[in-house]
Parts: sequence; structure tokens; C-alpha cells
Amino acid sequence: MPDSPDKDPVISQSLAVYLLISSVLLLLTLWWSLYDEFFGLRPWKDYQRAFVQRYGAFLRKQIPLQRAKEKAIENSPDYLALKQKLEAMEKETAPKVTELDAKSAQVDARTAAVLNLLTTARAYVGSQIYIIEHTSSRGSKQSLQKDLDAYERGPFQVSLPPAQLGGNEEALRVTFDQLEGKFTELQKEKGDLLLEKASLLHPVSELQNQVDSYVKDHIDGLTVEALQGLQKKNADFEVEIKQINNPDAGIVDRCESCHVGIREPVVMTRKDMGGTKDPMSAAFASHPDPDLLTIHDPDKYGCTPCHNGNGMDIARVEKAHGHDEHWLWPLHPMANVEAGCQQCHASDMVVDHAPTLSQGKQLFEWRGCMGCHVYQGYDAEPEELLSTQRTIE
Repeated sequence: MPDSPDKDPVISQSLAVYLLISSVLLLLTLWWSLYDEFFGLRPWKDYQRAFVQRYGAFLRKQIPLQRAKEKAIENSPDYLALKQKLEAMEKETAPKVTELDAKSAQVDARTAAVLNLLTTARAYVGSQIYIIEHTSSRGSKQSLQKDLDAYERGPFQVSLPPAQLGGNEEALRVTFDQLEGKFTELQKEKGDLLLEKASLLHPVSELQNQVDSYVKDHIDGLTVEALQGLQKKNADFEVEIKQINNPDAGIVDRCESCHVGIREPVVMTRKDMGGTKDPMSAAFASHPDPDLLTIHDPDKYGCTPCHNGNGMDIARVEKAHGHDEHWLWPLHPMANVEAGCQQCHASDMVVDHAPTLSQGKQLFEWRGCMGCHVYQGYDAEPEELLSTQRTIE
């Protein structure tokens, strides 16, 4: 008899258990992949959603505080005196302004009457001049010119409204040139009235600007109107990657995808945005020196040229801050944050907004360190003189 064949596992036993385990593992892998793709690798979404809630709550608290401050300023003696002065000036100039407006209205009515006739006359004269210039026959040209001269002599009859209130209408019989002259005269008269009115209202306008900007200039922080504008912007906030791209400088930064509050015009501390123990609150706090952002526009410079870190990575906080064994430029710690200024301002003895760095440069010079410890860019003049001398030799 032939040898009995080995048992075939497919036939001799069920594979249901193995298939079930494999299917469960595949489903778990799929679930983990989807979670990591849409949530695990996108922590900035949670940051932005949390920022919208906390920032909205912060603004709601600020509005009543600022409204109380505005009310106190509006009730201050200086503001009330300024407003009273404005009311007195407006009352004083009102009769003269009314008079000038009435004169301007009369001039407009007279100008309109002249312009109605002048528009038709100008159109006819222009068309006749075109025909004369394009007529080849000398006799026809002379005949047309004679007719045009007769037309321009007129007389043109126009009835003008009275120049003053209670006056009589003025009937004119003028030539074409006189009609144009009258129109120019009325335009000049209207211009003189407008200049007189502007001169009269200039002090009132300046005082009105002072009243309008008094609260804004004297309040500590933003006005209620500005805060309400920030509220609307926050309500329309879109959860998305916030990227700074400057191809000329080779900068691609996505830092503001998590540090969403850096450029907000209100001052927010960690305490305001969740407390010092909450890791998100540090990302939502305002920039410690907002004036730096006015001279180093983030849209132009980005964040990493000053702070280091890996601004392109937004999947992990540690990697985004450059705390990775393969990244050469980790984020500057807070104690050494001014080191970022040195990267561009190495040759500047005094660096604005960097007092520690400036003091170090002064010590470096005062202690005579540069005698032995020379670094590129510092005290470059002697090096340039020596290089030029060697070139001459």
C-alpha cells in the first residue's frame, strides 16, 4: 500500500481562529492608522480649538472691564471740558457755515444753468472744428469757418438764478467765449467758497478728532469696539495650518499653528489662558516683547530664524521645538533666548530689545576679551585695515 499522505492542515483543522485574529489585528491597525493620521499627528487642531474657547472667554471678561474704564474717562473733567469746548465752537461757526452753504447752493444753480447751454454749444463747436480740419476744399473750409465764427458770436441767451437771496434773475446775451468765461468764473467762485468753509471748519475738525481719539489715547489697552472686533474674528476662526512661507529667505514656519495668540493685539499671560500648569497656556500667551514683531515682521522673518527649532514639524511638540537627536538647531531656552539676536546682529555693539546680549558685548570689550578671543564680525575695522595693508604690500 502507498504511504499515507501527511495531514493537510487546511483540510484536517479549522482556520477560523487564525483568520479572526488576523482580521482583528488588521482592524486595530486600520483604526490606529486613522487615529494617528487625523488626531495623533495633528495636535495643532486641539490647540486651536482650545484657543478659540479660551480666547473667547478672555475677551468676554475684558469687555466689561474696558467699558468701565471708557465710562470713567468719558466722565473725567478733561474730557468733559474738551467736549464742551467743541460744542461751543460748533455753535459759533454754525451760522457762518449755513451762510456759506446757501451761497454754494446758489452758485451751483447758476453753474448748472450755464452748463446746460455750454454743453450743447461745446459739442457743436467741437464737431464743426473736426469737419473743418478734415475738409480738403479750401473754399468749403473757409465757408464752414465763417459759419462757425458766426455761431460763436451768438448771442447765446441764458437766464441765471439770482446771485443772492431775494435778488432777481439775471438774463445774459453773450458770445461763446464769454459763456465759457462765465462758467470758469462760477467754478472759481464755488472753489473760493469751499476753501473758506474748509478754513472755517478746520479748527472744529481738529478738535473733533481730539474728542474722538481721547478715549483711545487714554485707555489702558484696547477699546470696547476693538475687543468686539476681536470677538467677531475669533468667532470666524478656521482650524487650519498657519504657515509662514518666505521662499526668498528659505523660511517655512508653522509655529503659529499652535502659538495662535502670538500676534493678537491684547496682552495674554499664561494665567489668562489656562494657568501656569497647563502646557497649552504657554502656547497661547502673547509674545513677551510685542515691539519686536513691529521691526521683525513674522510674515517676512518667520519664527525659527530667531528662536531656532524645527518650524516645519507640527506632529510633535518635542520635534517642533527641535528636541530631536537628528536636529541641529534646538529651540533656545528662555534663559538664552537673546542668543537668537546674535545670529544676525553679531557686529552690533548695542542690540535693541536684547539688554543681556548688549551687556555681554560691553563686558567682552571692557575686559579686553577680544585680544585673544576673536570672532567674525566683531571689531571688523582692524581686520579690514590689516587685510588692505597686506593687499597693498
